[in-house]
Amino acid sequence: MTRRSLLVLLTAALPLSAPAVPPAPSSRGWAEIEVPKDRPAVNDENIAAGRTIYDYRCAPCHGVKGDAMGPAAKYLDPRPRDFTQANFKFRTTKFGELTVDDDLYRSITRGIPGSAMPSWTTIKPDDRFRLIYYIKTFSDLFEDEGFDPYRVEDGEKYIVDVPSAPSADAETLKYGREVFLRGSCPDCHGKSGRGNGTSSGKQFTYLKHRILPRDLTKGWTYKGGTEVEDIYRTLTSGLNGTPMPSFVGSLNQDDPAADEKDRWAAAHYVKSIIEWDEPEEDAPPETVLRVKKVDGELPQAWDDAGWHDANELKIRLFGQVIRRPRWQTPAVDQVRVRALYNADEIVFRLEYNDRTNDTVHEDADIMKEETTYPELDVSQYAYKVTKFADAAALQFPARKPEGAQKPYFLYGQLDKPVVLWHSRADRPEDARFEHWLAKGPGKARPNEEATAALQGSATYSEGRWFVVVRRSLSGSGDMDVDFVPGEYMPFVVMAWDGGNGESGLRQSISSWYNVVLEAEVGSTAYLHAGIAAFLVLLLELLLLWRARRAASNVVPEPIT
Repeated sequence: MTRRSLLVLLTAALPLSAPAVPPAPSSRGWAEIEVPKDRPAVNDENIAAGRTIYDYRCAPCHGVKGDAMGPAAKYLDPRPRDFTQANFKFRTTKFGELTVDDDLYRSITRGIPGSAMPSWTTIKPDDRFRLIYYIKTFSDLFEDEGFDPYRVEDGEKYIVDVPSAPSADAETLKYGREVFLRGSCPDCHGKSGRGNGTSSGKQFTYLKHRILPRDLTKGWTYKGGTEVEDIYRTLTSGLNGTPMPSFVGSLNQDDPAADEKDRWAAAHYVKSIIEWDEPEEDAPPETVLRVKKVDGELPQAWDDAGWHDANELKIRLFGQVIRRPRWQTPAVDQVRVRALYNADEIVFRLEYNDRTNDTVHEDADIMKEETTYPELDVSQYAYKVTKFADAAALQFPARKPEGAQKPYFLYGQLDKPVVLWHSRADRPEDARFEHWLAKGPGKARPNEEATAALQGSATYSEGRWFVVVRRSLSGSGDMDVDFVPGEYMPFVVMAWDGGNGESGLRQSISSWYNVVLEAEVGSTAYLHAGIAAFLVLLLELLLLWRARRAASNVVPEPIT
């Protein structure tokens, strides 16, 4: 396979940001996906038809032998499923047990959020079952013809029953947090659920591929769904082939009823900490950060009370795949941006999740500048070999844009330069920021004079970075950004997770958004509005008076 053909394959297989874009259908309610009762028979003819579909649709990632060794597999993180092991994570069956056809149908139909596995609704329902029949031939474990997925053994069902979730109140959530903390969940997911536990980055699959714990605050990455029932099912059945176990009997060994209650409480609590969920289907995306003006000093630290009054904009980030070295597995996929200004200055605060606090930076880059996506050795490329510091940046046009024309979003261009306020975690706290002038990718240069005007801090706390940067409203010279109340200014957000092997153009980046400083309405504006309203009222009274006068001068016709 040539590089050009492989690039075409990967462009079709890999969305620019698999972690950030929710699949279709919705990732909510995985088990609620309707599975047809009528399905084709399991016979050689249908299995052969399933192989034809598999070789065309699935083999590029999962391999012709179903061993996750397809030509695209080395470019993907997480790696494709190895069907020969029959370890399927998303099931309605008990922990360690085989999946059933209905579960495979749901996964094929919905796709897998946070991975390159798309929704295969383009495959007809009957063909999805034929595909399932063929996939099951890769493992001998499915060959037992007497296998009954709905059997009952020792009074226990093979299929996990998940009733409707019990109601929850504040006390339930409080107790659910207690269950979460004592149930060893923080070891992997962290105390706040952001995937920053002590085991994060130290867990691997049987093939020695790195596997990261879920950031539970990001709802669209829940591969099994975000409803309370979905979370309860995961706590009950576990995820085969991963470090995620079943918690049946582990939360309360002596009392099965209490154990079930604990799992429901934990599920409600996990649901409650989701901060980044899917947008409403018909809700237009918010693209403007509206900055309020305050009297007096601006917030200095990330946790100052003044930030509570600031408007917030949630911004999506994507892997940089435009220029080499490209990056298809970004770690930072959402950033919250807030800002405030006063008569002299403006201050921004960036907030984003990061599993690791990386403060050491080495210039050596172990990966070549591939002409397409880089090949990933996901067992070594980040945590074992590379040491890069975490970083973040805000990018603005160096000159005020004319009309809708903006610079190229990736570091600008020669005739439309941009400036970046760049923070990196390995720099001293009192010199955390650098001001860059960029005229295209790879053409960013520090500006010492403008750097001196930037002040701020970068703080890592409980699996999150808080980056605060402050500067005067007016820039340093002609090639800098000026903030004028009432005028829209485009901006881009960038981020680098050093623990994910990110440096240089291997980064997360947003599209252009806009920031606008809300113009202060002076007392004269209210006076002018009052005068205008008074004049309109006088005009209406005059017209009414003239209409009544005209009506009084009308002579009625005599009655005959």
